[in-house]
Amino acid sequence: MSSTAPTTDPDQKVAWLAQIHYPGEAVIGLLLYVKLSMTGNESEFLRNHRREHPDFPHESTAQQLFSETQFEAYRSLGEHVGRDLFAGHLLDNLAPADVGA
Repeated sequence: MSSTAPTTDPDQKVAWLAQIHYPGEAVIGLLLYVKLSMTGNESEFLRNHRREHPDFPHESTAQQLFSETQFEAYRSLGEHVGRDLFAGHLLDNLAPADVGA
């Protein structure tokens, strides 16, 4: 999907957490699904990269050799999402019993 004016959605979720209940087991598993996307609170570097490459961060994987800038853009977006995703206040509600400890 390509567009001339890349858009962002601040309400778009980049991750979902689901519980897995195993039949006959007391342990509850967790599945964390993460999909990189632009939500509008990224750095200027990422916003500029998105303007220059409208398919970012969903570019085809057919071309496996990334330029240095492209590699840095994906790395930077992953770091940005990871910092938000694993912020302490988001993990406070998970008691050890919830994760099978």
